[in-house]
Amino acid sequence: MSEGSPSSGLSRAAEEYEFVKSDLPPLKWPSRGGKEVRGKEHEVFFRGKRVWKYQIGPALHPILQGKKLAVREALPTEYLARLTLQNQLFGDDLRVEGALSSGKIVTSQTTIKGGDPVEKEIETTLGDLGWQRIPTQFHSLPHNLMATAWIHPVERVVMVDARCPNFKKTVSGDVLAIDLMLAPANHEMLQLFVS
Repeated sequence: MSEGSPSSGLSRAAEEYEFVKSDLPPLKWPSRGGKEVRGKEHEVFFRGKRVWKYQIGPALHPILQGKKLAVREALPTEYLARLTLQNQLFGDDLRVEGALSSGKIVTSQTTIKGGDPVEKEIETTLGDLGWQRIPTQFHSLPHNLMATAWIHPVERVVMVDARCPNFKKTVSGDVLAIDLMLAPANHEMLQLFVS
């Protein structure tokens, strides 16, 4: 069965953000200074041994729409589940630090010293970890996310946004994921996308 928007999407998301806000320590925007990076989902602040990521835009969640992979705005619980999957599958140490007054989530992870990998290094790393690329004929993704989708048949997880800005290469040469859109892969996804 294809998945579309969650039922009563906006009200459910608003309810979840209120719940998240009530359950997490309240945080404010940090004072400016130091190295900062702004993406579509996060504003990132480099603070010594940890990188702090303040959610600024909607997180996205991979879904099946018809027989193609698409994305929709993630509910806060789906965003938190995505962080857990990244920790489990990629050995990351993402931590939920708190919430802004809007309910948007603030996370942190270890600062990685090194550089940026090239596309071939990312492909090799993912292939070695058991991921399979989802052919673009099965994509109904925004232009900037085309050719960034993978599936892991054993872990039963689908991934979008696997591209250079979301990986870092350590000084020892390891390629590490830092920010991926991950979600459980349902039976239909596995049937359609696993070669």
